[in-house]
Amino acid sequence: MRTLLVIVLVLLTVSPIELCAQSQADPSDPKFAKFVYEVVSIKPAKNVSGILSQVLPDGLTMQGVSLQSLVDRAYRIEDFQIAGVQDWMKSELFDIDAKMDEPVADAFKRLSTAEKTLARRYMLQRLLAERFNLKVHHETRQIPVYLLQVMKSGAKIREAKPQDAYVNSMRVQDSEDEGDGRMRLSLNPQMDVLTLQSAPIADLVGMLTFFSLGHPVLDKTGLSGKYSFTLTWNPETAVPVGESLTSTPDSAAPFIFTALKEQLGLELVSGKGDVDFIVIDHVERPDKN
Repeated sequence: MRTLLVIVLVLLTVSPIELCAQSQADPSDPKFAKFVYEVVSIKPAKNVSGILSQVLPDGLTMQGVSLQSLVDRAYRIEDFQIAGVQDWMKSELFDIDAKMDEPVADAFKRLSTAEKTLARRYMLQRLLAERFNLKVHHETRQIPVYLLQVMKSGAKIREAKPQDAYVNSMRVQDSEDEGDGRMRLSLNPQMDVLTLQSAPIADLVGMLTFFSLGHPVLDKTGLSGKYSFTLTWNPETAVPVGESLTSTPDSAAPFIFTALKEQLGLELVSGKGDVDFIVIDHVERPDKN
């Protein structure tokens, strides 16, 4: 039985799940070269009952995290996008504390929200390269995907108004970029509710992939603006495209495929698409601190 969970996120100009190599942080960009973690502690996890992660103004703290999940986070990808994963990368868990020095932390504070996101990813990529001796390369592979498309009858969503990012108490305190979109995700056993305000369709695509529909989701809607809408669906998402089921006895909400059609005028269509993969060329267990 799933317990009630409410998540509020700041959405940047990049999606939560990015499937294109060009969207990765570029280590050659001089803008991010100075952003590194000066002090890093990596130890075997003391508590393996769950993952705890806290982003701090001058660093980050993670407990019970696997190397595979760190790679996911550093390169903004999903597990299925990593090739060459060794078993220990999934099974061995670590506690990590990483801190910037004071001048770097001060410079970091002056970055925009989107730049901070990229800088943190770059710093984590550097950490993995230096402490795990991780070496990777990108490959584009064609695999089965879901294509998110506008239905022939047209989309049912509207473009956002400037004030949409801040209505319904969804403004995130101390946000540094005016106009950033917002997302609220409420999960419970009978009904999931996703509310987007002033956000690009890419963020919906990312969440659909996040919910593990079996394949990644690629945006083929052609919708380039920012949109505000609410999507409500049955949490039992494992229903193939084309099935006629729309609900289960314990939920009045439709399955995700039907919900997209009825509420947003969008549909998921099976297809094939080019997806960016990270290939592990070399990796080592970290040295003891």
